Amino acid sequence: MGDFVFSVVTPCFNSELYIAETIESVLSQSGPFRIQYIIVDGGSTDSTLQIIEGYQHRIKSGRYSRVNLGISLEVVSEPDQGMYDALAKGFSRVMGDVCSYINSDDFYLINAFRSIHSVFLHYEKMNWLTGIPNVYNSIGSNIKRATPFEYRRDFIRKGVYGRELGFIQQESTFWRSSLLKQIDTTRLGKFKFAGDFYLWHEFSKKNKLWIVDSIVSGFRTHPGNKSADLFSYKKEFDSIVSEAMSLKDKFDLFMHKRAWKQPEEQKAKLSQTFISLSDPKLQEKYRTLLGESGKPASEPSEYDTVPKHKPYISMVIGSFNRLEMLKICIAAVRDELQDKASEIIVVDGGSTDGTVEWLLKQKDIITIVQHNRGEWNGKPIERKPWAYFMNLAFKASSGKFVCMLSDDSLIIPSAINNGLALFEEQLSSGRKLGAVAFYFRDYPLRKKYAVAVNVGNLYVNHGLYLKTALDEAGYIDENYHFYFADTDLVLKIKEKGYECIASPTSYVEHYFEATPEIRASNNDTKKEQDRLRLINKWKGKAYPDEEYAKYLKTVGYWDYHTEDFVDEHNTIAKLMGAEND
Repeated sequence: MGDFVFSVVTPCFNSELYIAETIESVLSQSGPFRIQYIIVDGGSTDSTLQIIEGYQHRIKSGRYSRVNLGISLEVVSEPDQGMYDALAKGFSRVMGDVCSYINSDDFYLINAFRSIHSVFLHYEKMNWLTGIPNVYNSIGSNIKRATPFEYRRDFIRKGVYGRELGFIQQESTFWRSSLLKQIDTTRLGKFKFAGDFYLWHEFSKKNKLWIVDSIVSGFRTHPGNKSADLFSYKKEFDSIVSEAMSLKDKFDLFMHKRAWKQPEEQKAKLSQTFISLSDPKLQEKYRTLLGESGKPASEPSEYDTVPKHKPYISMVIGSFNRLEMLKICIAAVRDELQDKASEIIVVDGGSTDGTVEWLLKQKDIITIVQHNRGEWNGKPIERKPWAYFMNLAFKASSGKFVCMLSDDSLIIPSAINNGLALFEEQLSSGRKLGAVAFYFRDYPLRKKYAVAVNVGNLYVNHGLYLKTALDEAGYIDENYHFYFADTDLVLKIKEKGYECIASPTSYVEHYFEATPEIRASNNDTKKEQDRLRLINKWKGKAYPDEEYAKYLKTVGYWDYHTEDFVDEHNTIAKLMGAEND
């Protein structure tokens, strides 16, 4: 007998917001089985394909080699007629023992496949299983769980589950691949909304749907998913229903509904289709298989061992007396990272405009206040450099990546996610990457977006750092008063063997004329000292000795590498509006 294989299909189109979580939830399934993962893309124009490519590199690099018995990731990207046309294409490639499909905004839970595998292994005549329906909101919070009683075969075909009782949750449903022979894939490909019900309708003609007492997936509700259009879904749903309800059916349904309202424990006792994973024989059989495969039951995957409290990305933002701008800066970050484990760290220089009071009310923000102006005990407070403040936040951050922004800047949508996807892709390919620069525009001083170069080296003004690279570099040199410290940081990172690249799809608006009195107070008088420090420190290291005279004249004016880009969101107007509030 060969290895057991799960075949999973994900249809997608412009799915950059959630697809990374979907893919990770499939690839990280741990157990004695192989996974055939088929992603059918409808010709995405956002960063979806780059994210998928990053996971292809991860598989090749062996990241999941200790998790299961092997993974194949097949990607098809071409225009299609909709989600179910893509799904039909994916089903035609299925080669595994058991099949399922997961949409690009949903996800499997840890050990989901292990639970399903144990049931199919123990009950060889069962062909069709589903788990406990489980619903999450757009930011990943669990908002609903509903234990079903039974899914009667005739009631499925008569449309009861969707009209009178809850839907069969598609992402929690698995079937033996032989059932796909019952499906007319041409007809399936023509559905726009209720193709899942067409599958259940056809399967129910010859098979009973069994319920496993386990939560195996999460259905995510958000404004963009297909199921949000319930009117269109139910209209297509009704067109598939093939049998009418008789008078006896209506009486049976009345009793059936009463059974669905029973307490969970009572449902399990009364149901004829409920499977308990607590069955000792089922567990013993699976433990035996785990031992034979050489993969112990206790072996966790990399995905399993990530602490739930540990963020994936840490946002670091410096602030001082720009409350309204800071609010929209943080709102944009929250929107961008709503599907990722993240933390926001704001270092404030002792704002007096209500910023500190507002920050302390934000329960998702780590606020560090370090007064840097005014007096204390009758003496002027000694001004600390920009690097000191940023280092406070960098050292406090615990994410794999750290993103640096300022309170007078605003990300253009997808900037951070695109940068993260590029970072992961390059790391997965084996590249030692330490920083990714975002294109930015000093509005209205500059009309084009650009990345900047100093002493012949690209540096990060706004962008991402690998936290381990920051640690190895020793963070920012606090001998700089304000300017050029960001250039110096990237040079220190490069000195440790890391690279710095630009993300061609990440853009930031920087309102250069915001609160000019604050900008003027940022140690402008010491800018020349900072400039000379950079040039002298990196002579013969970041640039050849013979170019010293050239950089002595040019460094400080920055070499901007511009990019033609039109911001359809008109992000700068939001920044300017905030300053005027």
